[in-house]
Amino acid sequence: MYTNRKSVGRRSGITLVEVLVALSVFSVGTLGLLAALFLSSNVSARSEHLDTAVALARTKLQETIAGAAGEAPISQQPNGRFAHAVTVKERPGGLMAATVKVRWLEGGRMQEYALSEVFRPVDPQPGGE
Repeated sequence: MYTNRKSVGRRSGITLVEVLVALSVFSVGTLGLLAALFLSSNVSARSEHLDTAVALARTKLQETIAGAAGEAPISQQPNGRFAHAVTVKERPGGLMAATVKVRWLEGGRMQEYALSEVFRPVDPQPGGE
């Protein structure tokens, strides 16, 4: 019977080099997944802060247009994270321009969102003081 001499000394299984290569590939893949998860978390938090700032700016702009707020200095919200400033300026033709700026600290940097609208003030009802 003929036997192949090259295969006589071989054993079945995987070598240490193959295990190290597989472990390296797995580690790189895991680190990439963790980095993507961290980035996703940061983007989600930023999006939530921006949504809150937009909602605050819209509310203050509506209050200003309705005549409830007028000009106001920067004031702190109850949670202390967001500050807003409302400015109202007269424009030609009897128009008014209202601007709301909302500021918040995120990741050590100051962020700002501004919302503006030009509107015509409503005349008060005659005889209704």
